[in-house]
Amino acid sequence: MYTTRGRYWISLLTAGALLMTLALAGCQRKDPDASGDDINWNVGSSASVPGDVSGDTASGGEPSGDASGDTTSGDATQNGGRPVNSSGSDGGTTNGQTPNGDSSKTPTPGGDKTEPAGKPVTYYVDSVAGKDTNNGLSANAPFKSLGRVPHGDLTPGSKVLLKAGSYFKEQLGLTASGKEGAPIVYDMYGTGAKPIIDGGGKFEVINVRNVQYLEMRNLEITSKGASGNIVRGITFTSGGKKHAGGALNHIYLTNLTIHGMKAVVGRGSAGIYIENGESLNPCWYNDFRIEGCEIYDTGACGIIINSNYGKRAEITKWDLQKLPFTPATNVVIKNNIIRDLPGDGMWISTTKGAVLEYNTVYNTGDGTNTAYAGMWPHNSDGCVMQYNEVYGNRLGGGDGQGLDVDINCNDTLIQYNYSHDNEGGFLLVCTDGETGHYNRGTVVRYNISRNDRNSLVTIKGIEVTGLQVYNNTFITDFGYPAGTISTLLWSRNDAVFANNLFVDRAPAASRFVDAKDGEGNPRDNRGLVMTFESNFFAGQAPEEEETIRVLPSNRTGEDPGLAAPEDPGPQGCRLRPDAPCAYAGKRLMDRGERDFFGKRAMDAPPSMGAHEPEKA
Repeated sequence: MYTTRGRYWISLLTAGALLMTLALAGCQRKDPDASGDDINWNVGSSASVPGDVSGDTASGGEPSGDASGDTTSGDATQNGGRPVNSSGSDGGTTNGQTPNGDSSKTPTPGGDKTEPAGKPVTYYVDSVAGKDTNNGLSANAPFKSLGRVPHGDLTPGSKVLLKAGSYFKEQLGLTASGKEGAPIVYDMYGTGAKPIIDGGGKFEVINVRNVQYLEMRNLEITSKGASGNIVRGITFTSGGKKHAGGALNHIYLTNLTIHGMKAVVGRGSAGIYIENGESLNPCWYNDFRIEGCEIYDTGACGIIINSNYGKRAEITKWDLQKLPFTPATNVVIKNNIIRDLPGDGMWISTTKGAVLEYNTVYNTGDGTNTAYAGMWPHNSDGCVMQYNEVYGNRLGGGDGQGLDVDINCNDTLIQYNYSHDNEGGFLLVCTDGETGHYNRGTVVRYNISRNDRNSLVTIKGIEVTGLQVYNNTFITDFGYPAGTISTLLWSRNDAVFANNLFVDRAPAASRFVDAKDGEGNPRDNRGLVMTFESNFFAGQAPEEEETIRVLPSNRTGEDPGLAAPEDPGPQGCRLRPDAPCAYAGKRLMDRGERDFFGKRAMDAPPSMGAHEPEKA
């Protein structure tokens, strides 16, 4: 995200430098578990991973954010909680020491190997009725602790089943992979509450490194305890200086509940954190699905996807991600609830074709260390955000929109979303001020915005081109004090607004198109290239200016023809068949298959707004 020129990159570089310093400090400290709590890292005896893992952590710092919020004073719980494998390698964070600082106390691999080697095994774990002297191979003889499961020795098709109602105060390090058609599965058995894994306030509850064909479902993940450091529910990392690279396939997270963390506010902390690190060859995730999860009260962000492989060939300066652009593919984030946290709901970087749909994101972004938003792609191509509800996101450190398309994004599609009551507005489309950076080809259609504040649409950066905003319904009872369309643009820009319905029931508080300078002060609109065509304005409307075209096909009036204007939700945005907006829009080459409410688009001219009513 971008607020004023230069602030973005200064915060990134400072954060990265501090994280590197702290990582090195963590390597030298002998007692990362300084609290004295009995937290166990549980891993297997021999990792089964694609490629050769050196044990190095993924290179590069955390993604964007103000350094004052994303790092700590060096408490080793930030880095000392990495899992330890049986060979003594510690992932590069504890200098060969086990989590309790005693190299003689490497966590036991656990799990009696009573099954033939190579065959899938199902292990049962019950914290209440289990015993660690059991073999764990049936619901009648479960283990008591997760540490008895040989997590690193699991073969493709194996399952680890946790009894409903169990509580484990442990940390997990997972290194074993399944294979196509035979993933390794972590799930629950029995009826009742989801089993809980509690990381005790440490850096990560679960660390998954260089793993593919893994499914986790029906678990509750928390990390209770004093922290104030970077804390994550689940961390997925790839890479290492000896790792061969390539795709890590098929990671499915389903029906997880992740909450209860006291983290430093910043993009280094999240309920789910995913990062591609440096390898011998580029590495990336493919077929990564997060579905039906609830993430809240993480102390920072909901979902973060980041990569060191983000440097596009056409961009000269891009210090955040220095390796050649290699995006994650087939990422689907669907049907999740993300709420009540001070950072971003989702920050999705370096992806191609990611689909973010049917999510509910609310009450995020009150952190003041940097700018946050509800959900947004960054440095990504072809992202689709659709059928989401985003609301109540706050203007803490800046931005505060429900939806955002950010730096170096191409061909983003935003459709069928319901945005309301976001303090920063409905949408931010931006890049930063660096030469060569851009935001290109964003399409915004068939969305509804109700009572989003500050500014409806904000456009910022050195190049924002190809922006198309059509067939949306925008209604406010409060007005937009920063301008219906707020801009901070320096160079190339063009935007088309067509077939939209704008209803502004408040007295005009600013210009409809309101350009700002780098300090946020109003300036003239010269240099803005915008076209308004076939829109309906009930209330304030744009004015024709040098490069702002307001065509005669636009309409104005007090009554746009809403069927139930008293309804405060999306149903209140339906049009009457005799509405002046009905079938009065411009024919578009690509109008979408359906309107907001699911009605198939017809051959007739489109209406103005997100609803196509039945013909009178």
